[in-house]
Amino acid sequence: MLGLISQYSASQYVSRIDLSEIPQRQVRNFIVSRSIDKMDDFSSIHASWKKEIDKSDFKTIEKTFILKYKLSDVWEFYRHTSSFRMWNGKSIGFGLLIAKHSKVITYAKSLNCPEVDTGQVYFLNIRLLKGIFNIPVAFEIINIDQLRRIVEFSYIENNKSTGKQTIQFFDNGDGRTRIVHSSFFKSESAFRDKLLYPYFHKKFIKEFHANMLRLINNQVDSAIALK
Repeated sequence: MLGLISQYSASQYVSRIDLSEIPQRQVRNFIVSRSIDKMDDFSSIHASWKKEIDKSDFKTIEKTFILKYKLSDVWEFYRHTSSFRMWNGKSIGFGLLIAKHSKVITYAKSLNCPEVDTGQVYFLNIRLLKGIFNIPVAFEIINIDQLRRIVEFSYIENNKSTGKQTIQFFDNGDGRTRIVHSSFFKSESAFRDKLLYPYFHKKFIKEFHANMLRLINNQVDSAIALK
């Protein structure tokens, strides 16, 4: 129904990051401060979430969203839509994407972006209070479960927060899809974990899924218009 078309990266196979291709100063600074721009092998980037971690040590946030499309279509759309379109909105800016396995780098101005896959590291800029504050965030896709319809991603090591986020898709039983977005997080700041992170994180989660719904609606409208 959605007429989904997979989009693959036209980015170059490179060994080093070109900082001039990254539009956000905060993201550039984040990469330089961790010497990621000096890496020849991106496998040196590690997710902060490990299998042996005890979830009870983390604070949690869970939000549920209902989309008026069937499960198979929504799952495929979230898997295959452009990463730039997915992670670009009023409060979220796409910096770049590194595919650790293939060593392919996708920048914001790339015409095509790869489908979501494990080993991808996303660098984003989070705009707070209408851009008064900007916070760089980096996370890695650590698990995609096709059978259970789960995508998991973890903040990379040396991020301000550690933890992971899980997005799971369910058949709501009425032709709609229920999405449960769960976040497990902690940092070295109790103030950040108790007040700042929950407030802004809920806002970003809502914006992300609202953006995805808008993209799905636009694609459906375009498919109808072509008939």
